[in-house]
Amino acid sequence: MIVTGGSKPSSSKAGASAIKKAISHAAQQEDKARAQNEKQKERERAADAKPTRKIIATSVKRKEREEAKRAQDETQRPLAAQHVVDIDGNEILLPKALKSIINFLQKREHHAEASLDEVQQATNIDLTLSANAKLLENLQENPKVEPLEGVGMAMRLRYLPPYGIRNKAALAHVMQKTLVDGVALGNGRPSTFGIPRAELKSSDVYSGIEDDLDEFLSARRCVELQRTDNKEKVVFAAPMAESASLAVRRLWDEVRVPKGDDLQAELLACRVRTPEQLEDRRQRKVLAQQRRNAALSKKKQRKAIAPRKITNTHLDRAKLLGQPAS
Repeated sequence: MIVTGGSKPSSSKAGASAIKKAISHAAQQEDKARAQNEKQKERERAADAKPTRKIIATSVKRKEREEAKRAQDETQRPLAAQHVVDIDGNEILLPKALKSIINFLQKREHHAEASLDEVQQATNIDLTLSANAKLLENLQENPKVEPLEGVGMAMRLRYLPPYGIRNKAALAHVMQKTLVDGVALGNGRPSTFGIPRAELKSSDVYSGIEDDLDEFLSARRCVELQRTDNKEKVVFAAPMAESASLAVRRLWDEVRVPKGDDLQAELLACRVRTPEQLEDRRQRKVLAQQRRNAALSKKKQRKAIAPRKITNTHLDRAKLLGQPAS
């Protein structure tokens, strides 16, 4: 029996085994290369994450320490002694800069709003600088300044006059509010106290407010009363009731309030005061008068002039007096 091609099965198996080994070797090499690449990436990441020390010059460190100390000292100083800087780098006392900006806002026509750039152009002070942050904070908290901010709008500043009165219409509106019990005005004072006329000056509110007040008084849209303790004039809105007739006003004027001992006797008779209260008041007046007299006598007191002792004994007295020598 003749068998042909007996070597083919063994050679095909050997070829398949070699191919498998080659594929396995290639896969191992690929895995090894991938692992090496991952290690290299980890080393690079570790190198990037490693903190590096930045070398800073000694002069720069000294300057930073001086600036930090200056900023700390500036915040600890009283407000009147703190400084701000203008755009030229000059130091200005904070109260002086504050007054300058408020005067600028107050003098704008109709108390118009002003941007921070307009404030800088008028006063040479840049409020956006970090050195002037305290000044901007004081402006925002100042009762004479109204800061205006909004979404998408840069900060603007506006002068805020007393009671928010900017014109004649605002004056009429505020005067009407004094009729309502408990309504607070711009300065937080209850409206029932009225408005002292001394606080309504044209320099602080608006030009012509005195004429408008006189017009309101003439038209009886408001009334003016004078306090008995300090003679201060206070303006109220006119009462809603009708004015008393001339006959009633005459009766009012004819009533005379007693004075001195007669007033005390009347108060006791009406049981408005007790004898103890009147005696206590008399004692307080006596003590107050004694304090005034003591202060006056102390002010007038003069020290006795002591005789002056001559100390220049080494000089020739006869020669000084023009007398002949003995």
